[in-house]
Amino acid sequence: MKSFCIFIFTVAITGLYIEDVFCEEIVIEAARLDSERVDPSRSVSVITSDDIDQMHVNSVADVLREVPGIQLTSQGPQGQTTSVFIRGARSEGTLVIVDGVEVNDASSPACGFDFSALSSSNIERIEVYRGPQSVRFGAGAIGGVINIVTKQGEPGLSAGYDLEGGSFGTRRGLIQSSGGSEMLRYSTAIEGFGSDGFSAASGGSEPDRTKITSASGKVSWIGSSTTGVFASFRHTQADVDIDRGGGAASDDPNNESMSEQFSASLQARSRFINDALKLNAGVYTAETVRELSNRPDDNDTTDSQNQFYGRNFKARVGGDFLIGEPHTLRFSLDNRTELAHSNSEFTGGSSSVPEESQSVTGGGLTYLFEDREYFADLGARIDQSTTIGEVESYRASVGRNILASGTKVTLAYGTGYKLPSLFQLFSSFGDENLDSEMATSFDFMIEQRVSQRSAFIFTVFETRYSNMIDFNLATNRYFNVAAAVSRGVDLAFKGRFNELYSFDGNYSYLETEDRSTGLGLVRRPYNSFNGSLTRHFDNYSVSVLNRFRDDRPDIDPVSFERVNNPSYLVWGLNTSVTLSPTLRVNARIDNLFNENYEEVAGYATPDRSFFVGLSGEI
Repeated sequence: MKSFCIFIFTVAITGLYIEDVFCEEIVIEAARLDSERVDPSRSVSVITSDDIDQMHVNSVADVLREVPGIQLTSQGPQGQTTSVFIRGARSEGTLVIVDGVEVNDASSPACGFDFSALSSSNIERIEVYRGPQSVRFGAGAIGGVINIVTKQGEPGLSAGYDLEGGSFGTRRGLIQSSGGSEMLRYSTAIEGFGSDGFSAASGGSEPDRTKITSASGKVSWIGSSTTGVFASFRHTQADVDIDRGGGAASDDPNNESMSEQFSASLQARSRFINDALKLNAGVYTAETVRELSNRPDDNDTTDSQNQFYGRNFKARVGGDFLIGEPHTLRFSLDNRTELAHSNSEFTGGSSSVPEESQSVTGGGLTYLFEDREYFADLGARIDQSTTIGEVESYRASVGRNILASGTKVTLAYGTGYKLPSLFQLFSSFGDENLDSEMATSFDFMIEQRVSQRSAFIFTVFETRYSNMIDFNLATNRYFNVAAAVSRGVDLAFKGRFNELYSFDGNYSYLETEDRSTGLGLVRRPYNSFNGSLTRHFDNYSVSVLNRFRDDRPDIDPVSFERVNNPSYLVWGLNTSVTLSPTLRVNARIDNLFNENYEEVAGYATPDRSFFVGLSGEI
């Protein structure tokens, strides 16, 4: 551990002298009508389509593994339940948005989002906001926001393919196309993924197969330089073998999960009053259908069938009004409704949760100040919910660009809230008198730019959670009782030592505490690190990657006792060779040294595995 800390310190110092693009804030796309500008005061990482392409991965989950401040856990091979924790917040405290659509599953127990089947194809960028963000994004943005934007397409015509195969009987095929005219553009992608897999239950012997198909697209009408209409959709269907839980005894050959998710949006954006007013309006919808089927076998006589349905719908109007340099007012007004129902049939009986819904209507107003040296924002939002009544959210920040040294300093405060889920309110375990969960956060951030294209970012943060919903084992009911705190440090750095070598890495130190027990929150390591070193050649590159996670508390899946999940350090190797515009060969080795580890106690992770792919233009 001592040598690891010395390594982190060395890299941090070295980061002040590297020279390349750092993606944290180089994302100003004010000219694009389908984009909303990222505020300079927010703690946000932006992963572009080029970044995703260089990673040679096919899921959003694998992209997010490399983002500072994020812990990602998967309960087995690709396709199994995959959760994201931002700065120690609960995974269901992450609001996930795709082209303006809130895609969190309204039928899940806590309205979370499972990243196991979300493809990284046809994505223009992924924005990861850390900390409470309810003033801008509303209900659900208590721990952070992951905002995904689909590619728009450019004039002309282009098409491409991506094929891959490898260990565990993995096969993947992707076809994508984009193009159009100056006025009408499109972008679309169709992808299929399959794997024979391995046992999700650690120590198990029965492989858990995965089959995922996805399609996405966006059509854009650019009426003029100031007006545009954008329609997008994303559809994912997953058929996955699952086990009853963690540990070798949980192997289950007849247990299956089938899920389908569809999201769509229609947005219009325009600029008025000599571009001083930027107005946008849209409607957004998402549906999630899940079916769990467990037939009897020699080890488990259970016979159960479960169906879940959840739907979100939102209408929104918002925009920015430039009062006069450097003063801007940002405003929004929206209404969101979520609906869910479920039905379960099992040996000896059945149960169901009737269709229930809740709506929240709200609006926010933020004043922004930004000139070359100083920037600030002050915002508030009021929401009215049909289930919990009125909720208020606030945000304030102040910062300065020290131009002479290339330094940016920011101090920010923000609050967020999360509605009780429909299951927590209306199921047989629910309580209709539950209140919203709340969060308050402070951030102090220093960004040091070494050149126009390089930076090193250091952030200190603390977030306090209150009124959190937990489950009372004595009454078998949900209730508001829990409180927690997370605090820590994030370091992020990226750059090029010279024309031959580049480095990308981040380090996080995280302390968490459950205020009711005094214990740390499970699956949150104190120290974590992601790094990659790339050697560049004329037409190919080679990257060495590593991922470290410190010891962390977890729950034994058999005894349900609190246990220590040991630390691990996993290495990988990626290479890409461009032979022509129509052919690029990609190869990677995951878990290079065959490390035996578990992201979640009792659930397996892949052994050393090999993958080879071909991609290019058509």
